[in-house]
Amino acid sequence: MRKIAFMALLASMALMFSLPAQASDSVRLKVAMSGRQVVGGGDPDGAGGGRLVIYQSQGRVCYTFTVKRVYYAWSVQLHRATRGNDGPVVLELKWPGWDERWSACESGVSSSLLQELGQNPGGFYVDVHTCEHWFGAVRGQLAFVR
Repeated sequence: MRKIAFMALLASMALMFSLPAQASDSVRLKVAMSGRQVVGGGDPDGAGGGRLVIYQSQGRVCYTFTVKRVYYAWSVQLHRATRGNDGPVVLELKWPGWDERWSACESGVSSSLLQELGQNPGGFYVDVHTCEHWFGAVRGQLAFVR
């Protein structure tokens, strides 16, 4: 009986110590978007949000976004810049079509970009472009999921 209990303890300890290594490979981020955050003004009624998961060892980013009162989106982009500043596009995300909610993954993302995202998400923002708001309908800075 003691041998079984000891083996169960060892197995649980091995599992406990293996989890951080697996969890450290993925970083979970969130974004809350609004038209007010677009530099120069976006859609005053637009809103949205999303979640991103960075898989560093796989070179992949997966995401889910939802937007409200934003019509005919033609582009979703990840930019490098702090709040209140515009910056260069670092990753084109899959075009959402006409849906208000969509999910996708991007593969082949550079390890240096994924590392930077995982260390400083506030230095990046996501924006959704529409026909009416060419330079951005809604925007939001990335943040860690707590």
